[in-house]
Amino acid sequence: MSWPLLYWTQPNNLIIYMRISIVLLFFTFYLQDNFSEISIEESREQLRRFRIMYGGSPSEHPKNYEVASSYYPDAKDGGNAKYLKSVPVRLYCDPDINWIIENRKGSFATMNATDLSGCISQLKLFGNKNAEFVNCLGKGFKPDGTRYPLYFSMLDPDEFIRGLTSCSK
Repeated sequence: MSWPLLYWTQPNNLIIYMRISIVLLFFTFYLQDNFSEISIEESREQLRRFRIMYGGSPSEHPKNYEVASSYYPDAKDGGNAKYLKSVPVRLYCDPDINWIIENRKGSFATMNATDLSGCISQLKLFGNKNAEFVNCLGKGFKPDGTRYPLYFSMLDPDEFIRGLTSCSK
């Protein structure tokens, strides 16, 4: 698995599908370890993969996690965020903290909304006027109707296309 996945749509447009901070992802899985059987198995497998991919935990090999993260809040200038200084960026998130608490026993610290908004703030500090956090609260659902804020249904296709075309002007 490679982070982030980059998709070029036109010469000036870049769509980034990313889990911003690999460190956050590591600790999200680490914290979920005792929640439910599904969470335990998913977490153990992801932690095993991260240890292989990055040589250990973030505290053992912080540089490996920094290099793999699109945005790293502890790094100078947000780490790799500096490469997006002049690129239009729209980051979509369904930051449903109540769902995270009830279904994952998580907190704001385990949500990607923290790093997504941090990345946008960093890009704005760089002067990127085309950096936007798109709040999709309450829009993430699986095809069967089950509430799941991490699902891509949070993205409204018409709004996404309008945003994409406005970035290319």
